[in-house]
Amino acid sequence: FVAILTIGLFEFKYYRSISKTQNVQTEFILNNIGEPTEDTVFTAMNVQHLSWTVLPYYFPDNAVYACMPDEVKEDADHIWTFLGNDISESTLNTMKTKGYLVDEYKTVLMCKYSCNVYHFYRE
Repeated sequence: FVAILTIGLFEFKYYRSISKTQNVQTEFILNNIGEPTEDTVFTAMNVQHLSWTVLPYYFPDNAVYACMPDEVKEDADHIWTFLGNDISESTLNTMKTKGYLVDEYKTVLMCKYSCNVYHFYRE
């Protein structure tokens, strides 16, 4: 019984540590996004469930797509992109050609999902 309790305690401490890290990083991203305008668009690729569960939960009034940012049809001033890998140079160049600047947040957690976050915006 003591062994089970000890193992359970270590598991709980590990879970609590991971949960705290997820919460801190999610809050960091949400604070950077702030209150998005109506025309802000969110995209996600190669991050399990993000485009159809997490992002619509946090941003119910905004368009959310499972695509790359250069595939967005709207003329949005802000596009937040969540990728499971690094963005390609060609996609970055396409977005810059469209007049976007970019802020990058590498290897962050949005809830429990590890991703790279890119904020494309026009001044």
